[in-house]
Amino acid sequence: MPRTKVNKAAKIRETFARLGAAARPKDVIAELAGHKIEVSSAQVSNVKATMNGHRKNGHGRPAKSGTVSITELFEAKKLTDSLGSIERAQGALAALAKLQ
Repeated sequence: MPRTKVNKAAKIRETFARLGAAARPKDVIAELAGHKIEVSSAQVSNVKATMNGHRKNGHGRPAKSGTVSITELFEAKKLTDSLGSIERAQGALAALAKLQ
């Protein structure tokens, strides 16, 4: 009798649904081993991470956009005019960043 292929990721998700989202990878591996399905802890952890909707980069937040409004540009122009040059404004901002 030929062996049928098992979708291990689906079985891991089913096991998490049965045991709860707080189940440890060790518990899931033991549960699946009872059904003669062999999975690694890394595979269980990866499936669990994708179930929670985490992003691939792991940060969970979108990247910053580089857009600047017209109002912000006018404020930057006022700052450079008051300090005399763009280089001085950049130096002042660098010093401010060090203070924070």
